Amino acid sequence: MSDHPDSQTLPGGTPNTMNTAPSSAMSQEQRARQNESMKGCGGQNHLAPEEQQHDYTKENLTFTDPLADTINSAYLGTVLVSIDKLNTNWGEGLDANRPLSESQVTNLVKIFTQSGLRKEEFDHRLVAGCDQGTWNRLVAKGNLSAAIVSQIRDGLHRFSTNLHEFHTINIDDENVLLYAGQHRRGAIIHICNTTENLTEEDKRKVKLWPCEFYDDNKLMVGAKMKLQENL
Repeated sequence: MSDHPDSQTLPGGTPNTMNTAPSSAMSQEQRARQNESMKGCGGQNHLAPEEQQHDYTKENLTFTDPLADTINSAYLGTVLVSIDKLNTNWGEGLDANRPLSESQVTNLVKIFTQSGLRKEEFDHRLVAGCDQGTWNRLVAKGNLSAAIVSQIRDGLHRFSTNLHEFHTINIDDENVLLYAGQHRRGAIIHICNTTENLTEEDKRKVKLWPCEFYDDNKLMVGAKMKLQENL
């Protein structure tokens, strides 16, 4: 048997007609049969000519994800927060968060203690939601000027890997929902509670984590679910 892709014989000696070029007569016969099968009422051929088929090139190139647009419009800013202060309880029933996986927490504890926290990386950011009123109170408690709040909202350093560029905000006494990062939160709490040689200041620094905030009231169900995918 030939190894050529146009081989005329399949394994077992079966003739291969799939890649055999048809003769002109056969091509005309096939077209005739196709046209006959496509004839409808009144003998009209409903097979659209190639030149009349719709060109989707522009739509494909200019397509935008409506969920991504909604998420971007709801973005409030990225700041440093204490990871243990974020609320992982979204609600009850269909609105409830999925259970914490202890095995995933254990795996993250191992990664963090052996390879470092790597909280600078964008993919490791926390994602949280609150309403605009809560966000306004948070930035007020942080004594952030209007110019700084505007810079945070515009995302001028959103993708930075330098933690010193992010402002720290105290979220005590505020209900901020953690949408993505509950297993990182569980791992950090475990490390702080079980590592004996960490001082209180060490623990405070370990718990500080970059967190993206979104206006919960601007997020549709689909957009909120998309943010909650990476837990």
